[in-house]
Amino acid sequence: MLVDTQQVLHDILVDLPIPAASLLSPISTRHNHRCSPNPLRPQPAQAKLRSRSLPPRPNQLLPPAAGWGRLNQPTATSNKNSLMDTNISSSFLKLEVIWKDDHMFELRVTASNGRYSGTTEVYDTTESLAAFATSLHGFPQNDKALAHEAGERDGYAYFQMKYYPYSHAGYIGVEVSLEENVSPPYREIEKVKLKLEIVVEPPALDVFLKALSQLARKQEGMVTLYGRDN
Repeated sequence: MLVDTQQVLHDILVDLPIPAASLLSPISTRHNHRCSPNPLRPQPAQAKLRSRSLPPRPNQLLPPAAGWGRLNQPTATSNKNSLMDTNISSSFLKLEVIWKDDHMFELRVTASNGRYSGTTEVYDTTESLAAFATSLHGFPQNDKALAHEAGERDGYAYFQMKYYPYSHAGYIGVEVSLEENVSPPYREIEKVKLKLEIVVEPPALDVFLKALSQLARKQEGMVTLYGRDN
């Protein structure tokens, strides 16, 4: 018995309550279902974008505050007697009275040759320092070196400044020796020592000697001997 399959299929589709097109094109139906949201299913909430402040990039960092440069070195002031004004990239010798009594005073000595620098504190007296300043007037004479020292070498603290002819052009060499103020007994590594040379011109030495004599008599103040590279 032969059955007409097309006729049977037609009869079935006619009896169904839904449109026949939805069964004949299942691929299209599935595609439309994926693209259209189901109104009965709750939709996920959309994510809200929140702005946040990010740290600045290295090339966006703010410039340093006014008055400060590389390595946070303070900007020099116009007062040459100020400790802030001394530029360690230039050579100098500085003596400053930081304490005194009836018999002695304490000096803070700072020296630099433009590359290396150091500071120490030593005790001195008016008689010793004033006498040395007087002996340097008219230096150099007879190519003789003159030196002044305070403290004790390899002791608590030590300072020496030695003056000598540097060249036939009239320049004067100053050899400065400093030793850190460390109370004995101490380890050898704790006793920091520094020796350097400063080259000065005769006019600079004359100005320094006048101020040095006044400092020794009054036991107060600060004096600086500037090298020829200033």
